[in-house]
Amino acid sequence: STPGLAAAPSTPKPASLLTPSPVGTAPSARKGEALGAEDRALVDRLDTVALCLARLFLDKPDKLRAFPVLIPEVFVSRMKLGAPLRKRLHTLLGFDSRLEYLIAENDDLVNALFFWHHKVLPLFRKDYVDQAYRSLNGAVLTIDGQELHLYSAFLKFLLRINERAGGGDPDEIASRTKEVLDQFEREPEQQQFLLSVFKRLDARSHERPEDFDEIKLTMLTDVAANGVYTMRSVKGMALCEKAMTTLLQGYIDKHEPLEWSSLFKEAAKVSYMLKYMFRESLPLAKSKFLDFVTSKDNFKKMPNATETQELLRKLVQDTIASYGQVGIFDPAALATLDFLNQPMQLVDLVRESMTRPSREAKKDMQLLTEITAKWMEYMVDQKFPPLTPHHTQAFVVLMMARFYKTIQAQVESRASGKSVKGLFKNKFAPKAFVAQMSTGEGKSIVIAMMAIYTALHFKKRVHVLENNEGLLERDFATYEPFYRQFGLLCSKSIDLTSDICYCLKKQNNAFFNKHILLGDLDLSETVLIVDEVDDLVVNEKPSLMYNTRDELLTPQYKACYSALIAGEAKPDDAERPVWEDCVRIAREAASKMEGLDYAPGDKGWAMLEIGPDGTPRAPKVPLTDDWLVYKNYKDFGIEPTKDTFRNCLCTPYMYNKYA
Repeated sequence: STPGLAAAPSTPKPASLLTPSPVGTAPSARKGEALGAEDRALVDRLDTVALCLARLFLDKPDKLRAFPVLIPEVFVSRMKLGAPLRKRLHTLLGFDSRLEYLIAENDDLVNALFFWHHKVLPLFRKDYVDQAYRSLNGAVLTIDGQELHLYSAFLKFLLRINERAGGGDPDEIASRTKEVLDQFEREPEQQQFLLSVFKRLDARSHERPEDFDEIKLTMLTDVAANGVYTMRSVKGMALCEKAMTTLLQGYIDKHEPLEWSSLFKEAAKVSYMLKYMFRESLPLAKSKFLDFVTSKDNFKKMPNATETQELLRKLVQDTIASYGQVGIFDPAALATLDFLNQPMQLVDLVRESMTRPSREAKKDMQLLTEITAKWMEYMVDQKFPPLTPHHTQAFVVLMMARFYKTIQAQVESRASGKSVKGLFKNKFAPKAFVAQMSTGEGKSIVIAMMAIYTALHFKKRVHVLENNEGLLERDFATYEPFYRQFGLLCSKSIDLTSDICYCLKKQNNAFFNKHILLGDLDLSETVLIVDEVDDLVVNEKPSLMYNTRDELLTPQYKACYSALIAGEAKPDDAERPVWEDCVRIAREAASKMEGLDYAPGDKGWAMLEIGPDGTPRAPKVPLTDDWLVYKNYKDFGIEPTKDTFRNCLCTPYMYNKYA
């Protein structure tokens, strides 16, 4: 019989509780007058009714929905923030204590109609949260003395985004929110990662909520999974952890949410490269190099052991002195930069090192630093992280450069007949420097840096001898644009105009043969850099015999080959010795086995050789023999020739012609 509830049950109008006095807002006394006892009783009854309606709703939120009809007026009049009735409502709602602030600090949530939906409200209530999201509810992170509680902050974030995406449909909002919460509940590591980036994620959603319109929030689990993997790969490396954290936070700040999944996936690859950049210790690198050159055990089996050790000892000591205490850049300063999101910051840091007083007089380090900076700029253009060379790579380049400088001084002193103090004593005169590097340690970039250093500092042309055509194509494609940044011309074959020529051994040999026979061979202004020295030099035959077409004998041999293939007798115009030799050649060809003696080549059959391990392999320089010529003519119709000896090429002799 409470006034204001007199309407028929089919059309309840509990909002009349909130209409103007005497049953709206609390009856007000005239100024200076106390509220009468009757009015006070009415207020108490209205408060009781409102609370009863709330209790009925909480008991059966999908059926008894009179209380939500009072919203938002009830929170403007009867249940204002701080009012006793509001506190009683909070107790009735049974919120987890860590979530209560969401309705105790403002009315945003309680005034949202979706909040009072029977599938949404349980997400806040302690009994349900303890059962469904115990792990998420326990995830916290303390930042600058303030505790970030993941479940409450994340729930508020999800509801806000899903309200926009779900068009205000409470069922849709609840379904989308629970789907994401359920995924994260099962992954404690992902929860901790989400905590580490949540403030930025939340800020982004407030600043530009429209950015989230085109995505499903379930992708956040993929983002978090890749974030966990990335951070796990650099765990325990403080500087690297800081750089990767900055990178991932930058993705959230500066990239569209649609890009996050792919960016965070690629971040795992970035972390792999970055951790080696941070892991490498300059003091350790120095000690390893010094330990090697100061131990006589490493040299005792070498010819000229004393001189070799002394040479390397001085090269290492001078290189370390020039490299300085921090190297190309200061790693402590690196950790303060967001260089993975703003890569030019790292390039600028490297260039700034050139102005250090300790660096100004070191021409080798100045050039190495400039090469490094341009390499980093090239990497930025290619959308790769601008990582700097490892200390070991820089040491190798500087030692090679110092070695070559010493060679040049020694050569010039001997040519002039003057005695110049140098490293080489007596008859000890090495001309080659070999650096042993394992697979993946960066031979290609060392070669590229050394090629540039040689072309710019020593004003020499460079031939880069590659092991196979695939590597040549790869390295040329990678480094040719880099060389152009220095104004250097580069080619994939040997010519007389390019500054840097990538070549295979067969091209190298052909160039040498051509010009030595013409009498104009001059490699005194060209430096040779060999990739895979063991395969191209150590395991190769030192000498090769080169043939040329015999114009007199070729017609006779072709005629005899044709007769043998057709099963005919000796041609009338063929000499008996030629015929007998052709019979022998045909018999030898028949005895050869595919896979052991020959294999398919670019044109017909290609001859194999036995490698150092005893297995057949394709030679670096194509080989030939009469039996192969005959077999290619018989099987493929390739025009035969009879070759005679032209010249012998000695590889050590050829390489010693280089500067």
